[in-house]
Amino acid sequence: CDKGKNNSGWEYFSTTGEDTIGHGRCPKASNLAVINVEDSSVALTWLGNPENVSYQVDVKQKEHTPQFSLSEIVDTPYLELEGLEPGGNYKFRVKASCTRNSAGSSSWINFVTTGGDSTFNQCPKPRNLSVLEASDSSALLTWVARDSAVSFDLSIKSFEGTPSYRFDTTLVDTFYLVTDLVADGNYHFRVVANCTDSTSSGSSDWSKFRTLRDTTGGSSGEAHEEEPDPLSSVEAQQVQTFPNPVENELNVVLPLEDLGSLTFIMMSDLNGRVVFERRFDEVPSQANMPIPVDGLIPGIYKLSINSIGFSESKTILIQSR
Repeated sequence: CDKGKNNSGWEYFSTTGEDTIGHGRCPKASNLAVINVEDSSVALTWLGNPENVSYQVDVKQKEHTPQFSLSEIVDTPYLELEGLEPGGNYKFRVKASCTRNSAGSSSWINFVTTGGDSTFNQCPKPRNLSVLEASDSSALLTWVARDSAVSFDLSIKSFEGTPSYRFDTTLVDTFYLVTDLVADGNYHFRVVANCTDSTSSGSSDWSKFRTLRDTTGGSSGEAHEEEPDPLSSVEAQQVQTFPNPVENELNVVLPLEDLGSLTFIMMSDLNGRVVFERRFDEVPSQANMPIPVDGLIPGIYKLSINSIGFSESKTILIQSR
């Protein structure tokens, strides 16, 4: 006023809409995985979040490996990496960014390329621990081991506020589908190899992963009363596969309305060897396509469906009969 001034009290207000990211928190990338491992190249993947807009990927060499350092920013949770040393030891981490802020970096994940000197004088540790797929209640864990390993001791634990969970088992495969996890939970796993000379390796490093959020409206860890019919609906993903894991015959449900006049369907193992291939020169007449797998070696396979304006891939787990 003419003879002075005075402040009002503070008045509070809120904007409309729902805060879905924890009051501005930028969530970290998780479930770091190493796939398509070759002598001098790998593909790095991870689980992002809807809030993330970009990712900074850092890669460095480890012991007994020539100097290597890379820092690259990508906008998708995938990076192909070349120019590595055969049999080299490396590690990578991912730092996610959101529109207004950045998340902290993930933990470092170790990996090893193929090739190089394959001799060894002791039972080597499992390496390249990865989570190939995750849902709100399960995760497909995998690792790489030398031929001298005959079995593996797997340990899984929860951490960081996730309900107490511990699971230990011994198996002969280099993969395991863990179920009965809670949605949006934090877990980690490690593996010990048992070798032909009756010795055991030291434990691998712990590899962290998280399950997806529950988008069905139920609470975490709550069992669904009824399984949906894969032929009657297409939910989170357009291509449906069942059963998975599979023993004898895999059923693939195609989204016919999204396919063009030329479609390729291919399944390959982790070394890139094609085990099934089919071409359609027009839209398939049936949505359900069975694929016999009883003649394939148990393990992890990649199923790819590519058409005009459409592309999707799925991880398929073939188990022992």
